[in-house]
Amino acid sequence: MAVSKMPSLLRGCHWRLVRQCVVRLALADKPPVAPEAQKRHSLFGSGIAGAGFTLAELLVVMAILALTSGLVIMAVGSVGRSTDTQLAQAECAEIRKAALRFAADMGQPPRYVAELLQSPDPSDALGGWWWRTDGAPATALRSFDPAIGRGWNGPYLHAEFTSSGDGQAAEARLLAASTTQTAASDNAAHRRLAVLLSGYSTHPQKTVDGRLLSHYQMDYSDSGEIFVRFVHDPSASSDQTVVVARLGLGIVP
Repeated sequence: MAVSKMPSLLRGCHWRLVRQCVVRLALADKPPVAPEAQKRHSLFGSGIAGAGFTLAELLVVMAILALTSGLVIMAVGSVGRSTDTQLAQAECAEIRKAALRFAADMGQPPRYVAELLQSPDPSDALGGWWWRTDGAPATALRSFDPAIGRGWNGPYLHAEFTSSGDGQAAEARLLAASTTQTAASDNAAHRRLAVLLSGYSTHPQKTVDGRLLSHYQMDYSDSGEIFVRFVHDPSASSDQTVVVARLGLGIVP
C-alpha cells in the first residue's frame, strides 16, 4: 500500500475500526495471547487483548489527574489571593483620597476610618465622635461652613455597616509597633460606629462575640507619616497581625 494513500483510507474508516487496526499493528510482533486473556474487560468495554486499560494503568491515570487538579486549585487560589491584595490596595488608595479631603476641611487628619464615615456632631444619630475624649473637634468644625471653607463635609466614604441593636462594631488604630487603641461601640449608651466591610473571600469579615471588627485601620506608628492599612485578621495581636495592604496618606501625625 502506498504511503500517500494512507490518509484517505484512514479518513474513510470508522474510528473504532481505526483503533482496532492500530492495536493489531502494535501487537503484530508479539506472541499469541491466550483466549482467556482476550476476554479481559476494561472500563471502556471488552474487546481484543490490549484494547482496554489494566488496573495499574487506570491507577496511574487517576493519579496524574489528581495531581493536575491539585495544581490547578493551587494556581486558582494563588490568583485569588493576589487579586484580593490588589483590590485591598486600591481601596486603601480611596481611603487616602478621602482622608486628604478630610484633612483639608478639618485642618487635622482622621484618627479612625470611622471619622470619614460618620458626623462628629454629638446630636447625630450615631452619637458623634464619642471616642475622642479630648473634646475635639471644636464646635465650629462639626459641620461645614462654606464661608470659611472649613468643617466636616462628609461622609467622605459610604459606611457599609453601622452598629445598631445587638449588632456591635469596633475599629482599632495602631499607635506604635505594639500598641493599639480601639473604638468599640456601645449602642445602649448611644455610642454607635460606622465601618467598612471586608468583601474578600481570602480575608473574610471578622466578627468576635457578635462584634464586627473593621479590617481597615489607621496606622500612626510612623512618626513621619500616617498610613492606612488593611489587615487579614483584626482580632490578632499587634505582633501577629498580617498586613495585606498599607498606604501612606502623605500627612504628618
